[in-house]
Amino acid sequence: MLSVGELVCKKLAEPLDGAPFIAGTVTLLKQFHSENTERFFALLGQYVRSLIASTHGFVRTLSKMLCASLHVIDIMYVCDLEVKVTVT
Repeated sequence: MLSVGELVCKKLAEPLDGAPFIAGTVTLLKQFHSENTERFFALLGQYVRSLIASTHGFVRTLSKMLCASLHVIDIMYVCDLEVKVTVT
């Protein structure tokens, strides 16, 4: 299982530290009404569903499916961490 510290950037030119990123997004979401947080996660869910649906269309290339799968995994991982940080 990955931890917050293992959330790293894919390119070295894009500096990203996982723990401050999660803490910052949770802090930002807590500044607004809970309906906005629910809407944010609903939109992320819609984006994930669209990525999954796009890989099952007419064009089924391995690279497109792999890229979409990695994005889905990354988004779900970030959402899982945000929920864990929010609950604790």
